[in-house]
Amino acid sequence: MIRSTKQRALIREIFEAAERPLSPQDVVDAVQERDGTIGIATVYRNLKRLREEGWLVAVELPGQPACYERAEHDHHHHFQCDSCGTIYDVPGCANLRELTHGMQDFEVLRHEIWLFGKCATCK
Repeated sequence: MIRSTKQRALIREIFEAAERPLSPQDVVDAVQERDGTIGIATVYRNLKRLREEGWLVAVELPGQPACYERAEHDHHHHFQCDSCGTIYDVPGCANLRELTHGMQDFEVLRHEIWLFGKCATCK
């Protein structure tokens, strides 16, 4: 039990330092740099617990495995690099009125916008 708490604390530290959503493999790589004994099953188990606690949320792109980010972020969107696959946060939000112009009979309850292209490193 104590070991699990230390592992979860390490995973929290990794997410607190991250400036973008992380895949489970990103988390495994970062964790193993600091503690080579932690495997992917332990990471998945702790990601699940952190989601259940409401500390993490899933960032889901249809057809791809979920990435995770801290739940405390304000509403925002994401950019995925076509070359390296890295997902980045896009701060802020598009003007919903402009997006829904001409849709008077609709009630928008939520939205997600994904941007795709090349990140600064791959460009």
